[in-house]
Amino acid sequence: MALFSISNSCLAIIGMFALSTAACASGSDDNNNVTTNDDDDSGTGGQTGDDDDSGTGGSTTAPPTYLYTFSEITDINAALPANATPVENDLTPDTKFTMDDQDGAPAESDAPSMKIVAPFSEFTSPDQAVDFQFQLEGAPVDLTGKTVIMYFKFDDGFVQDPTAPGGVIFYAKSGPDWNWGANSWKNLEVGMKGKWQKISFKLANAEPGSADKPFDPSQVMSIGVKIDTGEPRETPESQPTEGTFHIDSIGFVDDAPTP
Repeated sequence: MALFSISNSCLAIIGMFALSTAACASGSDDNNNVTTNDDDDSGTGGQTGDDDDSGTGGSTTAPPTYLYTFSEITDINAALPANATPVENDLTPDTKFTMDDQDGAPAESDAPSMKIVAPFSEFTSPDQAVDFQFQLEGAPVDLTGKTVIMYFKFDDGFVQDPTAPGGVIFYAKSGPDWNWGANSWKNLEVGMKGKWQKISFKLANAEPGSADKPFDPSQVMSIGVKIDTGEPRETPESQPTEGTFHIDSIGFVDDAPTP
């Protein structure tokens, strides 16, 4: 069960889904077939560091606190459109969010997880995207000194052109103005299909949406995911198609010690 449930009073939301949660150098987990993307934790922009929940240099840290494990339908229903007003080429309202009790991240909870089927169809301007968030109960929540984590899997469809891979952005919002703070863009390349990825970033290192709207880890309102086609760098070999993805075990751990 989610440790935080949804509260709608802080957002002017288009509406809640009936069934609704949400890559490129990586290394292997020690004992699971899951790759990790801890770019911000290692501070090397693409080099993979140790898992946040395994510690560094032989030390151990507290286990993750999971906000959403998608083991119950309430976790699926907690996904809300990220935008309070319609955005051109936002596919979120037409995306299907369901529980998949046959496919979960093996590193943590196995099955179930949240399955996402999004109607991507072409490169557009602005980009086609699916953008949703989970508002934290009791928000704002103080997550100072925390690293947020999630497990993500690109299954099929989406962008198949190797010259123009789409991507995923893991983010959070803070304060009364819901200021954006995000992890860097992660390519979702064809070679990643069918592989669970652990994506994480330190909230202290979150990239703000703008200089005049800083992100505050002590005032976290929500955690979100955006899946985006991006823009092709040249004439694409093919157009995007309906995409299938899975998300599991969104939560946080204490920041890893600085070496």
